[in-house]
Amino acid sequence: MYKPTTALILVTISLLIGQIAKAQSPLFPNRSLSNYYLQRAEIRSGVLKNKTFFDIQPMQRAEGADFVHTNTQWLVYGADSSNYWYAMNDNSGWAKKKIFTSKKPILKTFYRDPANLYALSQEGFQVFVNPVILYMQGYERGYALDEPIFKNERGIEVSGNLGRKLGFYTYFTDNQARYPTYVQEYIGAHQTLPGEGFYKGFKTGGVDHYTARGHVTFGAVDDKVHILFGHSRNFIGNGIRSLILSDFAKDYLQLKVNTKVWRFNYQNLYAQLNDYQKYQLMNPRPLVHPRKYMVSHYLSLDLLKNLNIGLYEVIMFHDVDGNGRGFEADYINPIIFYRAVEHSVGNSPDNVLMAATINYLPTKGVSLYAQYLIDEFKFYEFLARDKWWANKYCLQLGLKGVDLFEVKNLDYTLEYNMVRPYTYSHSSTGNNYIHYNQPLAHPLGANFKEIINQVRYIPLKNLYLTATYRYSTQGLDTANINYGGNIFSLYNDNRPSEYGVKAGQGIESNINCVTVEMSYMVRHNFFIDFIGMLRNYQSGYSQLNRNDLIFHVGVRWNGIHKNLEF
Repeated sequence: MYKPTTALILVTISLLIGQIAKAQSPLFPNRSLSNYYLQRAEIRSGVLKNKTFFDIQPMQRAEGADFVHTNTQWLVYGADSSNYWYAMNDNSGWAKKKIFTSKKPILKTFYRDPANLYALSQEGFQVFVNPVILYMQGYERGYALDEPIFKNERGIEVSGNLGRKLGFYTYFTDNQARYPTYVQEYIGAHQTLPGEGFYKGFKTGGVDHYTARGHVTFGAVDDKVHILFGHSRNFIGNGIRSLILSDFAKDYLQLKVNTKVWRFNYQNLYAQLNDYQKYQLMNPRPLVHPRKYMVSHYLSLDLLKNLNIGLYEVIMFHDVDGNGRGFEADYINPIIFYRAVEHSVGNSPDNVLMAATINYLPTKGVSLYAQYLIDEFKFYEFLARDKWWANKYCLQLGLKGVDLFEVKNLDYTLEYNMVRPYTYSHSSTGNNYIHYNQPLAHPLGANFKEIINQVRYIPLKNLYLTATYRYSTQGLDTANINYGGNIFSLYNDNRPSEYGVKAGQGIESNINCVTVEMSYMVRHNFFIDFIGMLRNYQSGYSQLNRNDLIFHVGVRWNGIHKNLEF
């Protein structure tokens, strides 16, 4: 039973905190638990909060603090009170009035703030320091090597702000790992570590690498314009996957400008990427990897109190034929249509993609979302219904439900993704939708269909259960024919036909993957994890068929487990 005294306490705290200071703050870590709580709270309310746009990730912690302290729908269900406390603690450093202190700090110095190992707040300055530790060891049935699979991550996370205008964040870890066979096969095929990039060999079948990212944020124009510069990654959309821009690939150098006015959130992104694919083909190889560039803008609009729509445009370009072009200054204009600029720079040399998103809350506790991306498209070819190869597009449809069957903290997601052949690829490596040999959108690339079912449940305080079933079917290439699934291939190379092209063409491959995760939070952001995965891969190439059973057990302290499912 939800006690009135609990509601009174929560309301009183929210009133005490009042308005959030408009200070700059670092970003949420991708896939953070706090971010999940905030999104499910909005869905349960059935109303979009105009100052918070969850289709653009990651967002600032100050935005999370504002959302927590100004939304009374947190108080509807007693089962959500622990969620409320977690989110409030996790973002308390960005509240205007500090009210949270630990009852028993360690050595009177550490964990004075419940969410941070060390916190220092002075006039016009605050800093938060946390260790990052993740150790997981596991077992893979039928593993070829007489060694366990494991992940060992150690490092530090530092965040804070100087005054009201400048925020900062840095994250550094030293990592060693031995991944399951299917991940090792990906690493061997692309010579890059998913989400990380460069690596060295470690013992038998293992990898050794650093993770380093950091950024500064700056508030301008009466705090309606937020500027970020540094190494980070992005995610656009409301689903488990993004067909527009995902956080699968390695971090990249970027300048990002977010402008919030009324019901609008307008994001400009200027990014420098790594054309590692071109580097692998060069002989001799240069000391510095070739660069490629991405410029995008995304307009998110809360059209109604329960309806959000978004429009996205991105252009990929590079130094054409070594002519010293560098970054194209014409693309700096933050409000121009890139397609028009592309034609003006000469013979349409670059790659433009356009997309639209929608998120609709038809009732409390339900979200319907979708994405539609166009790489290339000719309307008359579409009307002819001949399935022309260059009509390259993809579609996502999804449904989220929270408190399913009126069971508190039982959430469900159903998602469908379809990507046509040759989408994201181009006639040069400098223009394809890839960074450091990793897709910038869906990890499968193109020429596939996918269905994801996910259930998340919090049966007890601090106990988190997640079960995910994913089925995908994709068309593979043969040795001499490019069927459009491998976006690393140039789309003009060995294409078998101009018409009759459909998703899944080529050598059929199917993935059935069931993942079960159980986590218990001992104290704030300190988890004990158990993960089990059954992954079945079947294709026309019988030598590639696998039936993997994988288990992991481990602990993590401020680390985020990256579940590499592709």
